Amino acid sequence: MWPYLILGAIVGIILTPSLSFAQGDLLRFRLLPQESNILTEVLDPFGGIVKGEFALKEGEAQGRVGNLLDSGWVRLTINAASYNSKLGLRDQDVQEGYLHVKDYPVIAFTSTGINDIKEPRSPNEAWQLTIRGGLDLHGIKREIRVPVRLTHQGRKFTVEGS
Repeated sequence: MWPYLILGAIVGIILTPSLSFAQGDLLRFRLLPQESNILTEVLDPFGGIVKGEFALKEGEAQGRVGNLLDSGWVRLTINAASYNSKLGLRDQDVQEGYLHVKDYPVIAFTSTGINDIKEPRSPNEAWQLTIRGGLDLHGIKREIRVPVRLTHQGRKFTVEGS
């Protein structure tokens, strides 16, 4: 089942302490679990797609404006037992039979770099970039690449990726 996992994320991020910053300042972000979703789509054996979601336990990000390639970094910790596809028996099977949540209670992602940065031409457009890093799932760590779109409105940043 897990080789066919397509993991998409919509994560709300808040900037601390303020949005006023100068080029080159190190910006630190705290991810908001209550406003964040980690969405999944899994191909089932019958050719259908089952949609589900996980709860974000905690996360943080940082980077320097104008130098994300060298300074950008993100870390996510996801509660593995929070998997919910609204199909109770299936969820229990996924949690116990595939994720083994008692032995592996969290799924973790820590970035190792940022590539392919496309800066917006106007403040209303999204940044587009690729985040690479280690995904630790079920005791197995793999290097993955996640293309994302980053937008902001006021003090809230939103990241969408798949």
